[in-house]
Amino acid sequence: MLGLLGFWRRRKAYRQQVRRKVEGLIDRCGEAAHEVARSRRIEALQQRNDPEHRFWCAVAHEIAKQTNREVGVDTATRYLER
Repeated sequence: MLGLLGFWRRRKAYRQQVRRKVEGLIDRCGEAAHEVARSRRIEALQQRNDPEHRFWCAVAHEIAKQTNREVGVDTATRYLER
């Protein structure tokens, strides 16, 4: 039982850390926050830093959700849909 409690506490702390980073990036960078998070994700991937990569993936995904940005859709497809 204690193991499960520890898991939930770590998960909650991780989510809070992601939310704080998202809020900070949106405040500082505005609409460019998603691109900043994506570039940091790519840097972490190139450095083979898996925990950092997963963190920035979560940040980029949360920014996309908050800004109603479609993930995985290229610019040309966005223009065609309009």
